[in-house]
Amino acid sequence: MLIPEAVELVLQASAMAEHGEIFILDMGQPVKIVDLARQLIFMSGNVPDQDIAIEFTGLRPGEKIYEELLLDESEQRTQVDGITVARPTNVPWDWLDHRVEALLKACTRQDLEGLARNLRSLVHEWTPSERYRIALQDSEVGVTVAAPVTRTGTGDSRRLAAS
Repeated sequence: MLIPEAVELVLQASAMAEHGEIFILDMGQPVKIVDLARQLIFMSGNVPDQDIAIEFTGLRPGEKIYEELLLDESEQRTQVDGITVARPTNVPWDWLDHRVEALLKACTRQDLEGLARNLRSLVHEWTPSERYRIALQDSEVGVTVAAPVTRTGTGDSRRLAAS
């Protein structure tokens, strides 16, 4: 997709916005990072793989080859080709408050298994890293919390604070 086409999609989506919708723009085929790197090297007056080498290091922890944009949200088409709207799923405040409280307690107790269980209840798609799985298996490895975490505030303005 050309830059003017992408700008047009962004402007059309902004004109359609009413109440904080989440717009997903179809920008066409993904660009390979290696192609982008080669183009940048060439545009800087150098020759790729001669003047500047491109090194492939592989994925780092937490990096993904494919990023899933929508999880539980439903996607709706709009009247404009290339623009869809995500309708997020809302959760009750009491449920979320209870889950976050359980997560904080697991952190305070340095309970890796409880931490994983509570994280998964909040983010169903979460999978622990290899490092985390090893820590779960090793009974001597724990999560170090710099300061105990407590809840402060009231109502919807709740926030986390270290004490």
